Amino acid sequence: MTEDNANDFTPPYVSFTMLLNVIDRMKAEGTPARVDRSYLGSTSGTTKAQFLAAAKALQLLDDDLKPTGTLQALINTPDQRPGIVREMLTRFYGKAIALGTNATQQQLEETFREEYDISGSTVRKAITFYLAAARFAKIDLSPHFSAP
Repeated sequence: MTEDNANDFTPPYVSFTMLLNVIDRMKAEGTPARVDRSYLGSTSGTTKAQFLAAAKALQLLDDDLKPTGTLQALINTPDQRPGIVREMLTRFYGKAIALGTNATQQQLEETFREEYDISGSTVRKAITFYLAAARFAKIDLSPHFSAP
C-alpha cells in the first residue's frame, strides 16, 4: 500500500480473536474455496459482515472472497503467524505504529480518526482490534494505550 491510498484502508473492528479462531478452523478443517457468510456459521449477520470486511481490508480475502496467499500463510504456518501479522500491521497501520512507545491514548485515537476517517464507537472497536493484533505480533506499544 502506498501513502497515496493509505486512506483507502478501513481498519477492522471485528474481534481479533474471531479472526484467529477462523484461521484455526481453516487449519483444522481445510481452507474453503471461498469464505462467505455460509462458512462463518451461526455468527450474527453483523459480525459476519464485519469479519468479511476485515478480511478484505487486510487483504486476506480477494474481492471474490477467495483466500489470498497471506491468509494461506497464516493458516499453514502457525508458528509464523506473529511475524505475518506484524507485516500486515506495518503495512496498514504505519502511522499508529510510528507513534512509538510514549504516545498517549488520545494521540492513538486522533490517529485513527484522522488517518482512517472513522468516528464514534468504530474508533473504539478499531483500536481494540489493532491493540490485540499488535500484542499478538509483539509490537512494542505505549503503556498509555488501552482499549477505549
